[in-house]
Amino acid sequence: MKRRARDRDDCSVCDEWLDYFVFERWALDSGYSVELHLCRNGDEGDYEPSNCRWDTGQSNMEEAHAKK
Repeated sequence: MKRRARDRDDCSVCDEWLDYFVFERWALDSGYSVELHLCRNGDEGDYEPSNCRWDTGQSNMEEAHAKK
């Protein structure tokens, strides 16, 4: 997440998630599973609790291709 945000001009990581334990708590409370990917809703905006979800790699790829 941090690397993706750093490599792009259109998003960043919210300050609260820079604390790993805060992010970990959100992740576990939000359905984290090792086979899922962290996705931004609509592949837009920042990495923050109100704009992220856990999704399958396939679904995330389909969303990205549909956007193009």
